[in-house]
This record gives sequence, structure tokens and C-alpha cells, in this order.
Amino acid sequence: MKTVLYLSSSGAQYWTKTGNTWQAQDSVGAGPVYLLCNLPEEGFEDIAVPRIFGADRQSFIRRQLASRFPDTPYTALMPTPVTGGLIDHLAPPRQIAFGLEAAQRVNTTLAAVGPIPIAGVWATSLLLAQLANHKSLSRDLFVVFPDVDALRIVFVKQRVPILTRLIPSVTQAPDIAAEITRTVRYLENNRVLERSSEPRHVLMLGNPPEIEPCLKQENLKWLAPPPPWHKKRPADWRFVLFDMATASPTGQLAPLVWRSRFVADRMRAPVYAAAGLCLLLALLVAADNLNQIAADYSNEQAIAQRNRLHELQISEIEQKIAGFGVSADEVRNAVILEQTELAQVPSLSSHLQLLSETISSFGSFRLVDLDWHILNKGQEVCGGAAAETAPSANEAQAEPVQTLPTRQVEISFQIVDLLERGERAKMQAITSFSAKLTQVQGLNLQVDPAKVLDLGSLSGGGALIGRPGDKPLVWCLTMPWPASNPKPGPT
Repeated sequence: MKTVLYLSSSGAQYWTKTGNTWQAQDSVGAGPVYLLCNLPEEGFEDIAVPRIFGADRQSFIRRQLASRFPDTPYTALMPTPVTGGLIDHLAPPRQIAFGLEAAQRVNTTLAAVGPIPIAGVWATSLLLAQLANHKSLSRDLFVVFPDVDALRIVFVKQRVPILTRLIPSVTQAPDIAAEITRTVRYLENNRVLERSSEPRHVLMLGNPPEIEPCLKQENLKWLAPPPPWHKKRPADWRFVLFDMATASPTGQLAPLVWRSRFVADRMRAPVYAAAGLCLLLALLVAADNLNQIAADYSNEQAIAQRNRLHELQISEIEQKIAGFGVSADEVRNAVILEQTELAQVPSLSSHLQLLSETISSFGSFRLVDLDWHILNKGQEVCGGAAAETAPSANEAQAEPVQTLPTRQVEISFQIVDLLERGERAKMQAITSFSAKLTQVQGLNLQVDPAKVLDLGSLSGGGALIGRPGDKPLVWCLTMPWPASNPKPGPT
């Protein structure tokens, strides 16, 4: 329910709207209360503003308001039409100010309202000036509002309010027309209006008896009201002003100290809505965090369960190991030994195949004895026989033998030649056989009978050779381990 406190020269009266009907009341209900004033102390002031912007402009206008209306805080700035360019729109050179100088009376009226929220204070002159700005009306217009015991006249020039008057005890049509004419003459004398024989336009907010003939007699033209009242005139134009005031139009006059409760009530709903939205967002974020915490806790419990299961399995394995009578360290050492030593033992079959393929190319050679074993670290190669074997004269300038790998496979074997050969043919066969062995990838021939045979021939005898069949020929070679399977040289 809307409540208006109408303050005029005759006193203050509460009006409440129920449905579409305004009714006078002796007291106010819950509120809020809209104060509408129709007092003689209302006035407009035209302020010329220099080309300044921002805070400087606002400070200048405040100083002008304080100088034009020094005894009242009930002031407001009216929207002023601008016809210039962009700069004039950004900083209008003209500003219309309004002031209600009956501050003591307004303060007393507002204090009598009590704890009920006050929505604001508006003046009848402001509402009439806004009503005159309708585009269907003349740009130069006299707005006349006959009240119960007074007459309000507002003059608007080019849709800018210039003058407002409140004449008490004027209710009859001839008196109303005479006061309008008196206002016209005042404006003409002050050069606000040009003297003209054309009729002045009048918007009459009311229908006093015999008003139209009186206006014609004073050369005043009665205009139809703007929409939506042009089809059906209101029975009481005060109610139109009440509806305008309760819509909180531009031109509110009361300082914030009188409106604090109303503003707080108006702000409470959006603030609560914003707080509720923030709370909802916080709950959503917290719910997401709680879900993440629950998921992390579930994962932690699952990991702890798996850890307990693993500990149980480890305990069972340790019990089984203890039942074997062998410690875990010994088992680990055995596994390491199997991986590093036993699983990588070189293949004897590949070496035998190598020797068989090499010997088979010499049909009269037979393998008499074979010794195959892995050399330990620091063990002499071929029982030290390699050091005693002197190089041949053809190899005196050969490159030194490279250092043996850390682990080697030593193979020593004896060959008996079943074929009767001469000394030279036998030396050639043995040399060819040794040369074929040296072509094997990775093979290092340590003891070579071909070299000994060559030394014997040069010295005039062969201590290790003798006659065929007297003593077998001995070769000793090494191969790296671990290594890929050796490949025989070309035949």
C-alpha cells in the first residue's frame, strides 16, 4: 500500500492508495511515506556553468546551490535539454536548480512521521515541470494547477522550467485567468517572453466552472492534456501527482539523513540476495572441496589397506623363507650369482662347433686333446706359455697385444696330422690353420705352433715338431666372456 503525505499551505494530509483509489487518512500505516509539497517557497534558478569537468564541475555546482539557496538543504538539479555539440552534452553550459526554502516546516513534518521510513521529498513544481516536457505539448507552456485553496502556475520555456508561483485563495475561473495574464506580463516585462498577439498556451490541470471562456478572453489557449489523460481527464489531478511521486522520479529533495531507513530497506533485499548468492557459491566450492577431500581420504584408506596386505604378504614370505632354513641374504646372493655368473656362462657347444668347422677344412687334422675353462681374474693365460712364445721375424714390428678383458674363456687343444708331409708342406698347413683361427671375431691366439715352427726352421731344428706323428701340435687361445657366439672366418 502506497502512502503520500501531501503538505500544502493549509496543512499536511495523509493519502493512501487502495487498488486504484486514493483515500485521505488520519494516520499512516507501515509506510514508506512519500512527502509531496505544494508550498510558496518553491523556486527555480538558472545557473551558467563554465566549461569545466569532473570534480571541479560538481564543486562549482554545489557552491552555486549553497549561494542560491543558503537556508535549506532541500535542493535538486533538473535535467536540462542540450542542443549543442558533444562538448555541450559532456559539460552542459546551463543547469537548472530547484530549491524548497521552507526547511523548518518540512523538517517538522518529517519529524512528525515518526519511525516510519521516508522514501523522499518532492515538490509540486518539479512534477508539473516534468509533466510539461511531454512531446505532444508546446515547448513554451504555462502549467496551471488549481489546488483546493491555492493556484500553482509553472512556466516552461523550450521545455526548461523558468518560473513557479503559488497564489493563495485563487479558486474562481476569472481570478485564475487574471493570474495567468499577470504572470505573462511579468515575463514580458523581464524580457523572458517576447510581446506577441499570439495566444499563450495553457495546460489546465483541472476544470473550474466557466474557465474556458475566461481563458479566451485573456488570449490564452487551453491545451488538451498529454496521454494517457487526453481521452479521459482525471477527476482530481492531485492523484496524478501522487502517482508520479510514488514512482520516485528525478528531483528528490530530502537529504540522506531522512531517507536512511528507506534506503537501507531498499538495499537490504539485493544485499541479502548477493549474500545468499555468495553463500551458495561458497557452498558449491566447499562441496567440491569436500568431495575432493572425501576422494583423497578414500584413496588414502585404499593405499593403507594395500600396504597392510603387502605387509601381511611380506610376513608370510618371511615365514616361508625362515622355514627353508636359508636366510634371505643368502637367497639374494644366490639370485645375483645366478644372474651374473651362471646364466651368462659361455656356450661350450658354440666353441666346439667353431673348432670342428675350422678343423674340417683340413682333412688330415685330428683333435687329440681339448681343455676349455673360464679364466679367473689375475690367472695366467695358457699357463704362462704365451709369455714364452717369441714372435716371428715377420711380426717383429707388430703392434703390442691389447690388455685382456676382465673375464676370458681359455681353450687349448692339440692337433695331430695323419698325413705324411714334408717339412715345408707341414709348416704351410699349420700356418694356414693358425691364420684361419685368427680370422674368428674376438679370438686371441696366445700359443701358435706356426710361430714355434718358424723359429725352429730358422734355427736349424724344430724341438716341438720333430717328425710327423712324434709329438702333437698345441694351440692355446682366449675369447672374451660374455660375448656373442663367435663366427668362423672365411674358408
